[in-house]
Amino acid sequence: MLLREFLRDIYLNRPRVRSERTKEFYRHEVAKLDSYHGKPVALSELREALVLGSCQSQIGRSRSLATVQKHQTAILAIWRYAYRKRRSIGSKVPPVPDMERWPEYQKEPECWTVENVSSLLSAALRLPGQVGDCPRCVFWPALILVCYESGVRISAVMAARWEDLGGDGILRFKAETAKDRQEVVSHLSTTTLSFLSQVPRVDATVFGCWPWDRGKGHHWRALNSGLEKLKESEGLVVKPGQRFHALSRKIETLICSRLGESVAQSMLGHSSLRVTRRYIDKTKIDLPHACDVLPKPKIEKVRICV
Repeated sequence: MLLREFLRDIYLNRPRVRSERTKEFYRHEVAKLDSYHGKPVALSELREALVLGSCQSQIGRSRSLATVQKHQTAILAIWRYAYRKRRSIGSKVPPVPDMERWPEYQKEPECWTVENVSSLLSAALRLPGQVGDCPRCVFWPALILVCYESGVRISAVMAARWEDLGGDGILRFKAETAKDRQEVVSHLSTTTLSFLSQVPRVDATVFGCWPWDRGKGHHWRALNSGLEKLKESEGLVVKPGQRFHALSRKIETLICSRLGESVAQSMLGHSSLRVTRRYIDKTKIDLPHACDVLPKPKIEKVRICV
């Protein structure tokens, strides 16, 4: 049996794999392995050297170590499940090796300032034209404000449904749309609710009027491109590539600064403090600096001879 066949017929039909985006991710990773191998990989051909070679080939194409680790983890997960099911599927599957993880270099997250968000909203309010059946000057401010006030990922925001928006101003983001499978409850401001009230209800989702990025493996490219144009129109000087996730980092940084990490974790539905810390920009938090806290060593004034 081919690895891609096992993926299609068995692995992706498990109850745990529900998201279409997750399914597309696994298909993509298996396709990478097939491409490196030069032909579809059979389950019996799985070897540590094959997986490592595929990873090294991606490093040669300047892929990040985080991307390489995701590739290795995905292939090993499918391989491990195939090994467990080898008798029922009647295929020879080699034992799964204990492979080392690729090193991770944790970078400090960076968020936008309140002034950046204000500039984005100002640019959005001046936009002409339509997004589907919705004026762009309504769609974009509504989207930015929901992202800002909820702190959830853009995919969860775009999956939010009208039925999950209560009359009390609470928007519930379902667990199946969250990365850590936990429901998030967000209280929206009256300003955000006023913009949402102007968004036409073209389908069950709140932002269903967005006509692009609806296919498989899209990763919201058109939506991110629209945000980039807004940034450029206002001349925002921010780190290249900062998109909707920077809005998430902003709310989490603010909550952490005012109420602490534990409260931020609870409010945003994170599974652990480790997850929360990935989104906190420490440069935007008013914390004491080591140079201000440490006792000052005595430095003798001497004449330096050159």
